Amino acid sequence: MTTKIATEGCSSAPSVTMHFIPAETNTSGATKVEKYFENFIKKQNGVVLTNSLRGYPLVGNEFALPDTHRGLVLTSSKSDSSTMKVSGQFEAFTYWNYDMNPSKNDALTQAMDWLDISEALHGEQEDTE
Repeated sequence: MTTKIATEGCSSAPSVTMHFIPAETNTSGATKVEKYFENFIKKQNGVVLTNSLRGYPLVGNEFALPDTHRGLVLTSSKSDSSTMKVSGQFEAFTYWNYDMNPSKNDALTQAMDWLDISEALHGEQEDTE
């Protein structure tokens, strides 16, 4: 089955706060993330973030997307399940691990390194001569 992404309204999509959390939920409804999660985020040493989810400790880091990229939040269309529509956009997100500091060894961090590698391989380079 092919999934289509409806891009109209992409530039006017609201800016949202994103969290990449190593958890799975069995609901698709709204939740009060700010009240029950974001209000409990603490900074340690000015960089590392801490919190907990369902009693399990989380350690996180803020990750900014390159200036050449922007993240999009896609949601399923209620009338057509094969079409996704843009419901939000973000320029940064918080990446969380259970009980260990995020590092360059994490799969997400390594995947995001591919943005720089791709730019080096395929981007336009100015001649230095």
